[in-house]
Amino acid sequence: MNIILEQKSIILIFLFSFLSFHFSFSQNHCDVWKKINEWVINDNGTNLTTKEGWDTRIKLTQELVNSLPDNWKDVGIKYLSIVIARAKLLSDNEYISVMSLPFEVRSSFISKHFTNQKEANKLIAFLKNDC
Repeated sequence: MNIILEQKSIILIFLFSFLSFHFSFSQNHCDVWKKINEWVINDNGTNLTTKEGWDTRIKLTQELVNSLPDNWKDVGIKYLSIVIARAKLLSDNEYISVMSLPFEVRSSFISKHFTNQKEANKLIAFLKNDC
């Protein structure tokens, strides 16, 4: 009888630990996702048209990557690389809005990052669904 109780206790402890870990992990990436969304919603027009704005976006995206479940980390890194590339593109163009960039520049950027963006879109869909 004691052995059965000990086994059940061990199983319950394992399940509790697993669920606690999973819940805290999910909360973390969802908390960062929420922070990114609030940052976007509260934009006064300078988030993506200044160096400081892009530095913040990169920092938030890095936080997101760090908080992702392991099976999403590689895609998160690709997403971060796109954000960094966008920041560089706009830095090279005096932080004008993306829509103000010449068509050829936008088109070239999209072509260069198309595959990674498709994967990043899956990550964004996961975050919207999970959070």
